[in-house]
Amino acid sequence: MPGMNGQSATRHIRRLEQEQKLAALKRRRETEALTMNAADLRALLNTIETSERALKRGREEFNLRLSGRINEVVRDVDRKLGEMIAQVAKAQGADLVLSSTATVYGNPKLDITDLVLAKLRQTP
Repeated sequence: MPGMNGQSATRHIRRLEQEQKLAALKRRRETEALTMNAADLRALLNTIETSERALKRGREEFNLRLSGRINEVVRDVDRKLGEMIAQVAKAQGADLVLSSTATVYGNPKLDITDLVLAKLRQTP
């Protein structure tokens, strides 16, 4: 699995196995529920419910880890981009750099976007 480390791959495989077991339990419920005694049916339903909760928890944990990783990457990119913008701005003699979302109007001669993009393309 590209992009996965050993722990991620192991968790992914474990989750797939849990999903397969849950599917098998649900198939068993569908095929055998009418012939099972009440105690066995209750135990099967409890097992299904417990498995569903465990899978839900696993998905939530995965989403939290993914969200944390995305935030980490975005912060790193923002930091590097900020440094690069500052370098270009200083080289151009700018005293202030505004975001296009915060600016109502700006003279296009002052726009350093193309210079920053060119610098980004040179960065490995």
